[in-house]
Amino acid sequence: MLVSWQPSPPSLAKAKQAPISPVPPSYMQAHHLRNFRSYASRGLEMSRLLISAWDIPGRCDIRTMTHVINAHLRRHDTYRSWFEHAEGDRFVRRTINKANDIQFVATQHGELTTQSQWRDHLLATPSPLEWDCFRFSIIQRADHFTFCVAIDHLHCDAMFVGVAFAEIHLMYVALVGGGAPLRLAETGSYHDYCTRQQEHLAGLTLDSPVIRAWAQFFESNDGCLPKFPLPLGTHQHRAR
Repeated sequence: MLVSWQPSPPSLAKAKQAPISPVPPSYMQAHHLRNFRSYASRGLEMSRLLISAWDIPGRCDIRTMTHVINAHLRRHDTYRSWFEHAEGDRFVRRTINKANDIQFVATQHGELTTQSQWRDHLLATPSPLEWDCFRFSIIQRADHFTFCVAIDHLHCDAMFVGVAFAEIHLMYVALVGGGAPLRLAETGSYHDYCTRQQEHLAGLTLDSPVIRAWAQFFESNDGCLPKFPLPLGTHQHRAR
């Protein structure tokens, strides 16, 4: 049986009404959003989801898992933001003010009969131009269930796998076993990081040491980045 978690109607409404935030997207977020728009304009699919899955023994306690998922989403401020495209190829951030306005609820989808159904389910995760571009799911099996998280790269990178395991898996196991909630480390603010990054980039000039170092790197490599040293079935380039 497939069960997924997605935002409740009131939560979606709060996101759509979220006010504009002065916090800019990070450099990587803006790059990702522009790439997505470029691919979409050409009718192409973009590899954009970070998908991680693992098995947990027993039958999933839906109520407990719902609590754990919402606690995870409310801990990290990046999940409170979404972006809309604006004039000048800019992206404007909108941010939900209250973390508790995020509420994901469980939906049962019945039995899966083909692998393509599972694939289609994951790929239906909303685009990075929508707030809810992240989904959580389980497949209940005879003696265990497979937990799966699919999050657009807008909000995470490969290091997220460890964070997800610690916050979701370990917290769920502790609570369903009758224990107390885990004491998790205080989170940093991704919004604060975006602001610091923008201030840092705005202060760079051609004479900044980091810019000069990159310029020298390119100059020593004929003006381009090094090529992958093994053949990939495309144009053959000399390894630099």
